[in-house]
Amino acid sequence: MRPPLAHLALLCLGLVLPMLGCQGSGIRFGEDSIITDLFMRGQDNPAEMARDLYDPDRRYRGTVRLANELADPDPAVVAIFRTNLNDREPSIRAAAARGLAIHGVAADGTLLARALDDDVAIVRRAAAVALQRIHHPPAVGRMLQLIDPLQEPEQTIRVEAALALGQYPQTPVVLGLVASLRSDNEQSLAVHRAVVRSLELLTGQNFGLDFIAWQRWIDDSRQWFADGQTYTYPVYSRSRRWFEYFPWMPMPPNETTSSPIGLTRPPR
Repeated sequence: MRPPLAHLALLCLGLVLPMLGCQGSGIRFGEDSIITDLFMRGQDNPAEMARDLYDPDRRYRGTVRLANELADPDPAVVAIFRTNLNDREPSIRAAAARGLAIHGVAADGTLLARALDDDVAIVRRAAAVALQRIHHPPAVGRMLQLIDPLQEPEQTIRVEAALALGQYPQTPVVLGLVASLRSDNEQSLAVHRAVVRSLELLTGQNFGLDFIAWQRWIDDSRQWFADGQTYTYPVYSRSRRWFEYFPWMPMPPNETTSSPIGLTRPPR
């Protein structure tokens, strides 16, 4: 026997009304999902979690939560990221690098540059991504090494390092990027595209994957950076999924791009 339509209507209403009340329950638009706020957060203080000396899982979850806060954290929170960048657990070090990328200052580039030498790939990648957001010229030499597959076997790290180099209008950077483009050792299209993006930002030229055209232009031009464009770091962005068109659902957690911290002028 089918339930009466009135019962079905009451059931649907009971499911929808709690969702409609979410906007008054502290859930913010731009978060990944309602479930994250309702069931993942709990009553724990993320700063206390991130400093839990005995539970690495809590330290990781607390560090991630602090990194994803929308409001600017206080210096004590940034100090937690700096401490956790030296944690014995690589996932916590990677989360701390992301936290410094979002909430750190220019001086944190020194710590992130050291993390480029981490033994674990996820930490090196997180540091390379972070250095897209924090301008730190002393890291250029190491990032040029990281785009060489003979020195960095992980493709994703080579991609992120190549993207980060687009903020440095320096002769060694252009020469290193072009050398990577024509290298027989680099077979990754993703790395080549990242290299081309940085070359286009630095020079204002558009020769695509044609490394011969790039080399010819370098040989003929005397002002490589005269038409350079303003560097802005890559961000996470996606279109809305079908269920995010409902009024009670949060918007996608898209980020807004900007210039790196410490980059005081556009590259020229």
